[in-house]
Amino acid sequence: MFADLVDGHLLFALRVSHPSIIVSIDRSGPGPRVDLRDAVGHAAHAELADGGLVSVSGDRPGLRGALRSGHQLWRARGRPDQWDFGITVTRLGQTVWADGKDRGPYTR
Repeated sequence: MFADLVDGHLLFALRVSHPSIIVSIDRSGPGPRVDLRDAVGHAAHAELADGGLVSVSGDRPGLRGALRSGHQLWRARGRPDQWDFGITVTRLGQTVWADGKDRGPYTR
């Protein structure tokens, strides 16, 4: 999962499926670190260790779960590129989709 997190397409998809979670990559250290924040200010940080995703600090309930569910949705939908997303806006609301409107809304 961690290798996917440095993929800009997954980062975009996470922002679509979990708009209240801010996901960013810090590349200033020896390896990339994933930073997660929610709208309330809770934070979690994760980095690669022994080939897997390991929480480093602030593992707030909900943040890591949101990351996992967003990653699972992205993989289940065929790992769409950010360019494959679209939005349909009507008077009744808006729907975000990936790989064509006929596949249904991109939701968790």
